Amino acid sequence: MNQIRSFFEREIIVDFKLDPEHEQVLDNLRRYLSREIAPVAVEHRTKQMDPAQCRKLLKDLRQFGFICGWIPEARGGLGLDMFTSGLMYEELARTFPDLAGTAFIAEASTLGMSELEQRDLRERYLPGMLEADIIGCGAITDPGAGSNPREMQTRAVKDGKGWRINGSKSWISNGGISDVCSVITKTGDNAFTTFIVDRKEHGYRTSEIHKVGLHAWSTSELFFDDVWVPDENVVGEPHMGMRTTLTTLERGRVLIALFATGICQAALDAAIDYSQNRVQYHVPIAGHQLVQEMIADIATLTETSRLLAYKALRRLSDGEPNKMQSAMAKQYATEAAVKAATIAMSVFGANGLAVEFPVESLLRNAKVLTIPDGTTQINKLIMGRELLGFSALKSAAVPTGK
Repeated sequence: MNQIRSFFEREIIVDFKLDPEHEQVLDNLRRYLSREIAPVAVEHRTKQMDPAQCRKLLKDLRQFGFICGWIPEARGGLGLDMFTSGLMYEELARTFPDLAGTAFIAEASTLGMSELEQRDLRERYLPGMLEADIIGCGAITDPGAGSNPREMQTRAVKDGKGWRINGSKSWISNGGISDVCSVITKTGDNAFTTFIVDRKEHGYRTSEIHKVGLHAWSTSELFFDDVWVPDENVVGEPHMGMRTTLTTLERGRVLIALFATGICQAALDAAIDYSQNRVQYHVPIAGHQLVQEMIADIATLTETSRLLAYKALRRLSDGEPNKMQSAMAKQYATEAAVKAATIAMSVFGANGLAVEFPVESLLRNAKVLTIPDGTTQINKLIMGRELLGFSALKSAAVPTGK
């Protein structure tokens, strides 16, 4: 009970009012997205994006602080605070969630590279990553391991002045367009080591996975067949790779929650626009009671998702403990996006099933977001562990020691 009380007695009221500078940045971004990105999003509702076009869009987004925003100025980035950046990612996801996801993974990889202690690796890759000339990805999930990285089978064994990696990774975002990969491997019974692997130099292979939604966001299998990397490509200390991985997952959950909030907002925008312009019996359907009820439900889902996502984002930006809030925001916002898109389809009636209208793609995209960075069920178990002090993620319920 004390743990529950201590969590919910924290800042109950959080002021998310934006200052004029934030509003100006977002207004400029919205105009750009409407003019340049929205037509591309429509074109790619049901198809993958050409890698060259994807790279061009990532380079274009740099003008607003994507890709290089999180990186400190001392390392060549813009040093944006995470809250400002998160607001921009929400806006991008509202227009083109596939591109938001691609940019997020590229930026997270760039941030990871900027934080490496190995100066040689930073100097080799970071300048190109800051310019979006080099695209990175992170490879955690093994086939069959699901949300539990401790079940992974990809292994690295010491081989002379380096390591030899064998295994495969699945559902890797940006895998198909990546030039460099941060891959976590098992190097002992309960030991994990992360390596920087160069696609051209060390030779991993990729195979694209065709998803139900977010088609323009590359998701791939990665194959490491007797791949040798030098000792210099170990990230941090050998056998200590899980620490960085867990931190990365928390950040990912917050960003996915923001993407889902963007989809909720897009569903609300589409439902309002359609209901005001769709005329039946000489009047817009916006005047129908059931339509107004449905739109009210979408608005409520959108606002509650945004509040949870912003609170988690604020904690992430301030460097505060965020396991509970990030898990709550991610599981709620992604499921809310599925509900919001489903309701929006009902507003559209039969037209909601047609690919010419936007809402069917919103539903498909929202459904995809419920899976990465921990499924809805896994994130609820994380919340349960934080609230109760027992972990149901293990084979037995063992106190967490809090």
